[in-house]
Amino acid sequence: MKLIHLLSILITILLIATSTSTAQTYKSFQKAGDKALSTKNYYAAYEYYKQALFIDSSDISLSYKFAKAAYYWRSYQEANYYFKKVQLSPQSKLFQDINYLHAFTQKHLMEYETAIALFQTHWKNTSNEAQKSRALKEIVACKKAIQLLQSPSDVSITHLSTSINTPYSEFAPLQIGEELFYASMKYKEQNAQGSDVFFSKILTSKNGERGRPYGKKLNPKGIHTANIAFDRAANTLYFTRCDNQENGTIRCDIFSRNLNQRRPKDIKLPINLDKTTTTHPFIYNDTIHDQKILYFSSNRSGGQGGMDIWYAILKNKKWSTPQALNQTINTPGDEITPFFHATSQTLYFASDYHDGLGGYDIFKTIQQNNTWTTPQNIGYPLNSSYNDTYFSLDAQGKKGYLSSNRQGSLSITKGACCNDIYAFSFIKEPIPEPVTPDSAIIVEREPTVDTLPKITTIPTPPVVIDNTPDTRTELASLLPIQLFFDNDHPNPRTIFTTTSLTYEETYLKYYNKKSEFIEQYTAPLRGDGKVIASNQIDIFFEEKVKGGYDKLNGVLSYLYQELQSGSPVTIYLKGYTSPRASGKYNQYLAARRISSVENYFNQWQSGKLLPYLKSRQLILIEVPLGETKASQSISDDLNDRRNSVYSVEASQERRVEIIDVKY
Repeated sequence: MKLIHLLSILITILLIATSTSTAQTYKSFQKAGDKALSTKNYYAAYEYYKQALFIDSSDISLSYKFAKAAYYWRSYQEANYYFKKVQLSPQSKLFQDINYLHAFTQKHLMEYETAIALFQTHWKNTSNEAQKSRALKEIVACKKAIQLLQSPSDVSITHLSTSINTPYSEFAPLQIGEELFYASMKYKEQNAQGSDVFFSKILTSKNGERGRPYGKKLNPKGIHTANIAFDRAANTLYFTRCDNQENGTIRCDIFSRNLNQRRPKDIKLPINLDKTTTTHPFIYNDTIHDQKILYFSSNRSGGQGGMDIWYAILKNKKWSTPQALNQTINTPGDEITPFFHATSQTLYFASDYHDGLGGYDIFKTIQQNNTWTTPQNIGYPLNSSYNDTYFSLDAQGKKGYLSSNRQGSLSITKGACCNDIYAFSFIKEPIPEPVTPDSAIIVEREPTVDTLPKITTIPTPPVVIDNTPDTRTELASLLPIQLFFDNDHPNPRTIFTTTSLTYEETYLKYYNKKSEFIEQYTAPLRGDGKVIASNQIDIFFEEKVKGGYDKLNGVLSYLYQELQSGSPVTIYLKGYTSPRASGKYNQYLAARRISSVENYFNQWQSGKLLPYLKSRQLILIEVPLGETKASQSISDDLNDRRNSVYSVEASQERRVEIIDVKY
């Protein structure tokens, strides 16, 4: 669940901040990463392995472990790069599940054809029957995903402003009248050990204004409060409270509060079970049968596995024994965040197992003729290849909200950490005509012979996958590459057009100044603005600066393989600068930056490319552009170093690009 994921990240940030000073060796970083990975603390594993890679990036086993950790905490671009690196190495066969994990990574990146090929390869080679079965299922899912992308829904989606969304998680949106109720996990407290711990609270916002905590004593300290639902007929509020567990997870119960009472009490519902989670309440007023139906999700026994959708009936002030919805809806994976749309008798929910674009997708099933229809994916772009949950819809079926960590969401760290709230409105009416329910709820228990599902045998995939990588295809997939530089580097305040430094030397010094850039740029900022700006610079250094350097080494590896086959290769380089100096000076600076990249080509892996450069089998063509391509909005005020040096906008202009490869 998303709350657990964010909680793990917030705790790990604190752990790493206090422990890295005593773990400054390559082995100790690896050991700490191994321990974190074994306990499923993927963010910690990611951070420790990253530190080890910075010391020695040649260890293929470490690259695989880093890719695995990056995948599990959703830094898919990095996971993809390092999985590819491992697959190209002679040791690739040592890692039996690499194709399986890489396939899921490609699915999250919406590279569905590549994912299909990797799933097919894994299906062919693995002896793990569970993975074989899942690989076949994912092949079908990826093909359906391609179809969904080709037929997007006619819908407008809006990322809510920072009055609502923050770099932490915002989720569980529900519109009641003019008010938007939602939960935010941005509230910091100190635990008994003096460490910072973050908790969620229920907030409310009117007309897009900044959200404020809702209700008296509804959000107590030291506990998570979230997932609000209203029974407006009875003026009763339903919500969840969750405790942090010693193993780093959380456990939730559902509570109710009668708002008619002068001093309302919070009542723990009898449907809760010890040692299990009961959460995501949604209450439906079934007036035909004079009863209330509470849908919720739970990991209790009796379901299909993981989190399942359950319901309980409130009639004559008594709760029925909870029942799980049938296996048409629930799966061996997780089904969460139910929302029942009364007008159309449609149940919406999120699942990470039904065929989707990647992660959690939102599905719908309609109650007809005393049964539920087969769940349907509500389509792209309401669903993305990330996690899409907490779907809600107005009575007319024209607009609503969802929560997602899709690309563009704010995050306290790099990667797809945290959920934001998105509003949507349909341009064309998607909801069928209102139907009269035959009954309030239906549960299919033991199926009869006539109702047993048909089993379709999936034939052996006829495609034989060649694992030999096509170096030209791999090279093309990495282009263009952007290589970033510190202000006026290399060789500042000179008019030389060449340098003796390599790009690696300039990169290492620049990357180590990340903290300085954050401190200088965010100095005048406060509150969420400071957090967001700090996060943007951190992402720039990790994804752009470090990411560009890592991609460069990947390109050089593929390039070396291509040259060994005898092919002539031409590389095209372009240099850029920020507009702090004169146009002529910037021409010199762009040329020096290209020169440092050329030096790195010459010296890469003790000169492996040098013979090809000397023989002209490998040709580098440079086009130093200086400031002529820099955005006119970038500050050129020498006295405004914050914007002209330390801003992301200015930093993005100081680069060399490898734009093309010709054969």
